[in-house]
Amino acid sequence: MPILRHIQRLVTRRPRRALASGLGAAMAAALLVSILLFGAASGSTVTRRALAEVPVDAQVVLATGADAGAAQAIVSADPAVSTVLPFDLVHFDSASRQKSGSATQTSVGVLVGVD
Repeated sequence: MPILRHIQRLVTRRPRRALASGLGAAMAAALLVSILLFGAASGSTVTRRALAEVPVDAQVVLATGADAGAAQAIVSADPAVSTVLPFDLVHFDSASRQKSGSATQTSVGVLVGVD
């Protein structure tokens, strides 16, 4: 236990210095804990407040042969739904464009066409 003896000697020989060092370490730890707690507390409320005014955009994709009119009536009847618009999906394998010496190419994608 030579470390404990060393600490005891430091505290008995220089009590003010030991007290100041202890207080400094305690204040640093308290500051770090308060910053971490603030970040944790505000992180959950920031997301909630940011999304509070964002409207939800949901899409209903029907199976082949399904009645679009009946599905539109069912979705429109929901009180949480404000607007219902039909749309078409077009799947493509790739697309490219060439303009004045530069070329752009994409991979698989989906185009959404709103009526």
